[in-house]
Amino acid sequence: MTVNSDTAVTDGKETELHRVIGPKLLLFLIMGDIIGAGIFAITGKVAGQVGGAA
Repeated sequence: MTVNSDTAVTDGKETELHRVIGPKLLLFLIMGDIIGAGIFAITGKVAGQVGGAA
């Protein structure tokens, strides 16, 4: 049995996969990752300067 990349097999029945994340949501997720990484980087720099007080 072959399965295309746009179908999934459940209990012997083939069903189509539905797109859940659209281009706009994907863009927001990527931007959130970039901004979040920047916040953690800045927090790490501050914690390195103040030591155990952080």
